[in-house]
Amino acid sequence: EVAYEECTDRARAATGPTGTIVAGASTEGPFAGLRIGVTTDYLRGRNPQLVYDNCFRQLTGSGPTRPLQL
Repeated sequence: EVAYEECTDRARAATGPTGTIVAGASTEGPFAGLRIGVTTDYLRGRNPQLVYDNCFRQLTGSGPTRPLQL
């Protein structure tokens, strides 16, 4: 199960940049943050399905039995 989750996350990251935005307030005042992630798989234009398959084989030694669902 862990391999499926990890490899699905890697495949999803290969589809494009990821990111989060945080804004709020605390007793010390307002705060904001931005986080953007880009993987080498995305930059190299790798197929997310191949990323998924390769990841699963590296982690388990065999191919996935579940299809990739992004």
